[in-house]
Amino acid sequence: NSVTRPGRRVARMTGLRHRITNSSPSTTNDCSSGFTSARMRLTPHFRKLKRSPTKWLAAASSIVPACPNFQYRDDLQKETDRSRETPLFGVYRVDKTGKTTLIIEDLTRPNGLAFSPDEKTLYVAQSDPNRAYLMAYPVFVDGNVGKGKIFYDMTSMVKQGLKGLPDGLKIDKKGNVFTTGPGGILILSPEAKLLGRIETGEATANCAFGNDGSVLYITADMYLLKVQTQTIGNGF
Repeated sequence: NSVTRPGRRVARMTGLRHRITNSSPSTTNDCSSGFTSARMRLTPHFRKLKRSPTKWLAAASSIVPACPNFQYRDDLQKETDRSRETPLFGVYRVDKTGKTTLIIEDLTRPNGLAFSPDEKTLYVAQSDPNRAYLMAYPVFVDGNVGKGKIFYDMTSMVKQGLKGLPDGLKIDKKGNVFTTGPGGILILSPEAKLLGRIETGEATANCAFGNDGSVLYITADMYLLKVQTQTIGNGF
């Protein structure tokens, strides 16, 4: 089951239920019953990469252990939680001495975090249905960040009724962003161009590269899915 539009095949996906498209809405491959596999084509921007040693940069939903001197955390409590001990939602930096510093305080619901391969950009997913943004912040050598900008706006997709919000995200070695969002996984270039989408059909919370770095694992509500990509996750 291959997508017919010309392009480079970049992934094979296996799972209980999935629907795969590329960035063109007219090109769709739908597999929705049993254990199935499908192929997906995206732009020729993707190329199969050789594995090379590099230091580990893990981007988790709550902590990103990137630079050796700092960790970054987000505040995942909801605004209606009466046990909240902070007046705002923020992103915090924890240095190697354990000191915690609030570095981003202007987001309504920050969630997933990830660094670009050169660690000069911090991406922050905002899980707010009215402001469903993926933000990008320049990172300075002292661990602070500069003024953020909207890297990609998914609010219109939420309004279309697609399930899910910006949440967990991962970066490949080329700097492409694999982010959860409305409908499944969005794949964005470092220039914020939409390269393709993996439509899971369910609210998708997170993704992670595993195995040799070429396999993308996806959690989508009750499903755990895997995609054999032709790229390599950052940190492998």
